[in-house]
Amino acid sequence: GLYQYKNICQQVNINSLVDVVRKYIAMAEDRTEAARQESHQTVLDIDDLDLPDSPESLLLKAVSGEDTQDRTDRAILTPWVKFLWESYRQCLDLLRNNSRVERLYQDIAQQAFKFCLKYSRKTEFRKLCDNLRTHLGHIHKHQHQQTSINLNNP
Repeated sequence: GLYQYKNICQQVNINSLVDVVRKYIAMAEDRTEAARQESHQTVLDIDDLDLPDSPESLLLKAVSGEDTQDRTDRAILTPWVKFLWESYRQCLDLLRNNSRVERLYQDIAQQAFKFCLKYSRKTEFRKLCDNLRTHLGHIHKHQHQQTSINLNNP
């Protein structure tokens, strides 16, 4: 959907694309943060304070080596973390090599780096660096285009 919207408004109203992408990323970040809060709250909401671990959770802990927080994070938080990562990746691909949205591209790249730090995502950090390196290669390759980024301009 974002690619089609980019094609529609890229020549006419680029500010509309900037607003939509910023809102999309903000909503993804908000929902991921809400899922993180929900995941931590679920662990805190224990029915019986005298018996904090149910027989099922004790058995799962013994078999898998994970505690309740790890299982809750995997069930509630992980899908939203994946969605947020894909959102960053798609938006960076969408905005690459376009001087009109260069500032937005930079902002999203910085947000993606902060995401990797916040959620301790080493693999995604490596992939982000690879993607940015690839995008830099595309800038060198497609310098003749009308809206391409000029690397000589600070």
